[in-house]
Amino acid sequence: MSRELTQLKLIERSILKKYRKELWRPFTYAVKRYELIQPGDKIALGHHFNDVVEMTVIGMFCGSQLQVVPPKLHSTNFEGMELIRPLYCAHEEDILAWKRYDELEFIQCACRFTENCAMRDKGGGGSKRQEVKTLLKRLMRDSPNIEKSIFNSIHAVRLGTMVAHKHNGVFYTFLDGHNINKINNS
Repeated sequence: MSRELTQLKLIERSILKKYRKELWRPFTYAVKRYELIQPGDKIALGHHFNDVVEMTVIGMFCGSQLQVVPPKLHSTNFEGMELIRPLYCAHEEDILAWKRYDELEFIQCACRFTENCAMRDKGGGGSKRQEVKTLLKRLMRDSPNIEKSIFNSIHAVRLGTMVAHKHNGVFYTFLDGHNINKINNS
């Protein structure tokens, strides 16, 4: 990748990050100001099985990290609130079949970036998410269970076999389990 292209990607990423913050600032202000979210509240998000797999692959390929979307987590923005994903194990094609059967209308995504990408080429993509979706479809031709394998692998991580991991902001490496002084003195 050329230096200019790398710089453009960094600029694009910083603009998207700033835009996201600008978009959410009024929402978070209103939620805090008017106490719209109380301790113990839950917000259900629509992420499904295929979203989990796609976001895992994006994290690995684009973010150089193995980070997943858990089915339930505590909000970092609002104390006492939980985020839940009740469709975590539901497959996209099943959700779309249900949508067609009951003639339901869904918003594609609350994110303006995703909405603009979808409008640009009539739902074909234009985002990393769409690129990964296309890649997974190609891989499924040879390995029909690849999405299931990715999904299962994030539920069977063996930290003892990982070179490094981060937990609660603390970085650990495989060397933490070895007595370095013992090795250096022998």
